[in-house]
Amino acid sequence: MNGEVEAPYIFVAHSYGGLIVRHYLREYPSEVAGLVLVDTPETSSVFREDVLSSYSKARMLNRLVGVAAQFGLLRFLSVWVSLDQFGFWLKKPSEYAALCDELASLDRVPSEMRVSEGVGSLGSLPLIVITHGLPFPGPFAVLEQNWSEGQKQLASLSTDSVLIVAQNSNHMIQHDEPALVVDAIRRIHDRFTTEQKRGLRRS
Repeated sequence: MNGEVEAPYIFVAHSYGGLIVRHYLREYPSEVAGLVLVDTPETSSVFREDVLSSYSKARMLNRLVGVAAQFGLLRFLSVWVSLDQFGFWLKKPSEYAALCDELASLDRVPSEMRVSEGVGSLGSLPLIVITHGLPFPGPFAVLEQNWSEGQKQLASLSTDSVLIVAQNSNHMIQHDEPALVVDAIRRIHDRFTTEQKRGLRRS
């Protein structure tokens, strides 16, 4: 790590980032002390054909919205209507460009990373799964199918897990209810610190 922080790490991932950190965990299990997954998809729910097709359309739409953002049209429209309800919660053109890159990258994910992990595959690794309580808006509504079941499956990956529903949040839980995310990080950190102390006492 460039930050020169010693492992193991507590990873906090939102959305697509959950796929990345779970892959990192599979490659370097000894370097991960715990996970906080913030509205991240279970693998099988995001690599469905209907979802990938919808993402392709959403990518084109968000590219157009990003152009509109360059000319200040989103700021103008947000004065009159909440754009969040249509799935346009971003503000800056660069954010829409990053979203389009993210959506496009799903097509390049290798087949071995598209397979769901098995129940208990993470052992007793501390895991907190936080999922949205309000449905996905706009073009991302396709993800709502089987989402709840997928979140339960994510929680089942570890025998030391908690599943939390952010009742007042959409996909951007870290913006809508940041205290939930902060508390989850603290819980994982406290658990890791306690385990470290127990290990020192045993040695």
